[in-house]
Amino acid sequence: MTVNLWNSYGVQLAAGYLVVAAFITVVGVVTGDGVTTAVAAVTALIALGSLNAAETLSRATELSGRTRTVAEGNLNQPVEFRADDEFGEIAGATETLRQSLNDRIEEMEQAQTEGRAGTGRRRAGQRRGRTGEIPCTTAGRGAP
Repeated sequence: MTVNLWNSYGVQLAAGYLVVAAFITVVGVVTGDGVTTAVAAVTALIALGSLNAAETLSRATELSGRTRTVAEGNLNQPVEFRADDEFGEIAGATETLRQSLNDRIEEMEQAQTEGRAGTGRRRAGQRRGRTGEIPCTTAGRGAP
């Protein structure tokens, strides 16, 4: 199984933190001023946090929509969501649930169809059984 590391949310976040650290270092070295470096650090971390939040909300909204289609009963459309992180795990579990529900519904429909056919056979068999039955009597047994 080939894993694309850039699809991993954790790797993307770590890369973002590395870029922020590099930015803070460059600002500190170029300006030589602690206050300017601190302001740059806070600004960069707020920007990274905003990007992180926007990405998380976007992915959560997309996954929520795909999960909602399953919840509304659309079991014919696969849940496709490519990610190597927690969102991908949730999407994979939702796809497994969709397939399982589809399989169970097909099994129930098949059993129901077979049950209807079997009911007709059982009734016919019961009639045949009744016509061939010998009435139970106590005659000749020596009643108690």
